Amino acid sequence: MTTYRTSGIPARILTELPGAVRRALSLLEESGHRAYLVGGCVRDGLLGRTPGDWDLAADALPEETAACFVSCARVIPTGVRHGTVTVLLDGVAMEITTFRVDGQYSDMRRPDSVAFTADIREDLARRDFTVNAMAYRPGEGVFDPFGGEADLRAGILRCVGEADVRFREDALRILRALRFRSQLGFHLDAAAARGVLENRRLLERVSAERITHELDKLLCGRYAAETLREYPEVFEVFIPELASGDAGALERAGYVLGHTVPVREVRLAALLGGCEGVREILTRLRYDRAAIQHVLALTENREAVIPPREREIRRWLSRLGEERLRLLLEFQKGEASRAHEAKEAEAVLNRVIASGACVTLAGLAAGGEDLLAMGLPRGPVIGRTLSHLLARVVDGDIPNTRGVLLAEARRLWNIEGGR
Repeated sequence: MTTYRTSGIPARILTELPGAVRRALSLLEESGHRAYLVGGCVRDGLLGRTPGDWDLAADALPEETAACFVSCARVIPTGVRHGTVTVLLDGVAMEITTFRVDGQYSDMRRPDSVAFTADIREDLARRDFTVNAMAYRPGEGVFDPFGGEADLRAGILRCVGEADVRFREDALRILRALRFRSQLGFHLDAAAARGVLENRRLLERVSAERITHELDKLLCGRYAAETLREYPEVFEVFIPELASGDAGALERAGYVLGHTVPVREVRLAALLGGCEGVREILTRLRYDRAAIQHVLALTENREAVIPPREREIRRWLSRLGEERLRLLLEFQKGEASRAHEAKEAEAVLNRVIASGACVTLAGLAAGGEDLLAMGLPRGPVIGRTLSHLLARVVDGDIPNTRGVLLAEARRLWNIEGGR
């Protein structure tokens, strides 16, 4: 067993645990069980990063775990069949799993059966990568039977056991490997890299929802561009359109990925910008309607010229709205040929927003009821008139005041002759 170093940032993160986590460990231990922090929270703690999730493992059966918390926490039987319960204690959700050994993975997602064990090493042996196969117990330190801490120091992603076996058990681990490559900057060792490439077609059997969940994290990683350049064949399994683009499309996508903010829609647009049928790709991957519309707005306006002038910015605001326009400018800032002008346009956009300029129908000082009261008939004419008024306000031809707007509507109506 590795003795844990008690100095430095990693030590503080693991030894100065949140109160709820420390209390959960204590409650299990006080009931006669051995309990550990496991997986990603140990990895992140050793890297000096504050964990986003807290996972525990114990030699307690699910019902024994539940009994430890029944009087002080909410216990949710999220995966009792596989030994997991979720405990919500003092506002912190923790998954607590019984030490286990997995059976066969016939569906390449979950084991057909599990066998509970009292040995933490056997539990760690079933995990995907060595950096995720460490456990921490207060007062005892880090248990690292597979060399995960050394791999952390070396920046290496290595499978526990045979890489081919790990990826065939759960094909999503292929994409998880690339996600860790992107987020942590680690390099896959030779066996893991070979396993990823040789087994990549297994991703065809993974649900779109699971792929999308990993893809989003991967694309927003600091090293997403490098990951795409190193493993394009993996991306092409679930986005075959990437392989049918022109020769420079992949390089361009990599460049934009490496020069844009880590926002999902911007990174998706960077990845898919050179593909045909972006809507069809995103629909196939089960993205929600809002995400699809955002990405389409970016890819369809990728080559748009947005002059850094207030009138032009007001027009683009009226067309896209503030959120999409900001995303588009972030997207264009990632392209070498457009970055400078996009930054200038962003500065103008900030001034326009700060000025409170009217760029939407809702911001007009006169509305449909005012036009009806003036005598205009209900129907399409109201919408056409309001659109006309907004266009003139956006272009700066008339001020956004009720009297001027109604005068302009009256003039327009007279010209139309009541049609």
